[in-house]
Parts: sequence; C-alpha cells; structure tokens
Amino acid sequence: MSRAIGVAATSPSPPLLSLFVRASAGRSPAAELAPLAVVFRRRLLSSAGAASLVAVGAN
Repeated sequence: MSRAIGVAATSPSPPLLSLFVRASAGRSPAAELAPLAVVFRRRLLSSAGAASLVAVGAN
C-alpha cells in the first residue's frame, strides 16, 4: 500500500475551535494579552519610524 508523502495515517486534526485561548484565574483574554499588545504597538511604531527615516534618507 503506497501513501503520499506528508499524509498522516491517523484521523484528521481537531477543529480550529480547540485553539482558543482560555483565560486563567478569572482574567479576560484581553487582560492577558494587553502586555503583548503594548509591545506590538511599540515595535510597530519604531519600525514605521525607522522605515520613514530610511525613505527620507534615500531621497
């Protein structure tokens, strides 16, 4: 019996609903992800600033 490369012989993976993040200790998911949002926003702004300096320097 031949099998295609990369095809698992087991049942398909569980539905995507199992990937939801569960809040721990009564905290909402928004409260748990707030520090990540702050870091993301800071890096996004610093990257945009650096890109604009590069664009100005190229002109």
